[in-house]
Amino acid sequence: MMVRANIPIMSINTKRKRIYFNRATICLLGEPTHLFFRLDEPNERLIIIPAAEETLDAYEIPPHFWKDNRRGCLVSRLPFFLTLMQISNWKSERIYEIEGIYQVFEETQRLIVFNLDEAIEIDNIMIDEEFTDEEEQS
Repeated sequence: MMVRANIPIMSINTKRKRIYFNRATICLLGEPTHLFFRLDEPNERLIIIPAAEETLDAYEIPPHFWKDNRRGCLVSRLPFFLTLMQISNWKSERIYEIEGIYQVFEETQRLIVFNLDEAIEIDNIMIDEEFTDEEEQS
């Protein structure tokens, strides 16, 4: 079995309209406090870029992410989620997984690209716990 601890992975739950990024996805970007999500519709890609500070369109990484080494990052409120589903032709009530491509430019600019057309439908049981809303547990 291949170990994927350092490979960026995005899991998409179309029923709950949530996206889960494994820990490697966030850690490869350094130690960002916020993330920018850019949807490249013509090329069917989602691009993640670290952001140092909060802006209107940045997603804040929950503070508990850096305290708990076992968990990834759950994103439940992306404004373009429905567009993401439409351009990808994903079925509702499914879970998909995509391996990302990590890139570094000029030694300081990091980003991860997820090619949406490479999504693989996976078994719901495999990641059911990962899609538990962390806010509901508090």
